[in-house]
Amino acid sequence: MIKKHTYFILLAVLLTVSGLASLPDSLINTIDFETAKDQNIQISNGKRENKFKFADPQWLFINGDQADFKFGNQNESNYKIVNSHSGDITFGHKDKGIFDIGFKGIAWYKCYFKIPQHQINKVYGLEFALHGAVEIYLDGKFQKSIGTISADGKTAEELTVTDGSIFFPINDSLVHCLAIRFALPNYAKYLENYEDNLQEPAFEFSVSDLKNESQTVLSLYYSITNMLSAFFFALFIIHLLIYFFYR
Repeated sequence: MIKKHTYFILLAVLLTVSGLASLPDSLINTIDFETAKDQNIQISNGKRENKFKFADPQWLFINGDQADFKFGNQNESNYKIVNSHSGDITFGHKDKGIFDIGFKGIAWYKCYFKIPQHQINKVYGLEFALHGAVEIYLDGKFQKSIGTISADGKTAEELTVTDGSIFFPINDSLVHCLAIRFALPNYAKYLENYEDNLQEPAFEFSVSDLKNESQTVLSLYYSITNMLSAFFFALFIIHLLIYFFYR
């Protein structure tokens, strides 16, 4: 029984990795900040900070709720391909937004990306502005929520965010999947009263050459977490080998 479970886990991991590896190149964004068009110089804690933004990644979009969308390499033919122009995600040549295409209160965005080998081991960020609630997943794992979304997606605690961000370290040049669940159940009311001012969801990758204190602490946290995970995984393998040896 244990052998079967072990083989099943290994098979699931291999299928996930091979699935991402088999994605068409047209769906994978290379987030190369050294060749990014936009460079903003900001002041952080009295220090000069170079901050690069990658403003035009390609996103996948699905109207409605679909829990497995947070995982990589689903049936991507069911999703619309949309682009981000200076952070704003739009549909078609007329810059139609999510509220112009029959949005029904909940939707998913997904972006496949990889970091060039010479730019790994940095803390990357996703900046966003929106009105509503979001859940953010990296490679299928929950990272952060803004507001709250019910399990069925029919109710949400809505917030207005003009300068939100989430940071995550990337330590390899593999393909990663960033998925965002967005909900605004009362969108019809907002469209009726604030059509010209309703904030369309906007997402933008960024990275800083000079890490601020919070990024440094986060990087240290992830390093310690990774070390502990590796330690306990090695301990698990040792106990598994001992079990098979003495049974």
